[in-house]
Amino acid sequence: MTFVGWTFGFSMVLLIPLDIFTTITDGKADPTLIVVWNIYYWGSFVLNWTVLPFTVGYLEAGDFKPLGKICQSLKVNAPWYALYILLLGLLCVFLYFT
Repeated sequence: MTFVGWTFGFSMVLLIPLDIFTTITDGKADPTLIVVWNIYYWGSFVLNWTVLPFTVGYLEAGDFKPLGKICQSLKVNAPWYALYILLLGLLCVFLYFT
């Protein structure tokens, strides 16, 4: 998981020259490149805030069976996941009323 996280983060650097080149030559951003940037952004967001903490909790769990490890990881990360859901709900309410 560490390799995936580092590779995912550093591979974004490879898109910068391509983005600059297409913007300089065309004068506008390529729609496909915008989609790739969005995938990288949201992929790294989900990876760093949900998948990696779950994996750390799974690997640190002392249970012997995979289901026990999953339950232990969810128990450890449940307050954070609840906070994420609460903040998302508050953001949605705020956006609704503005």
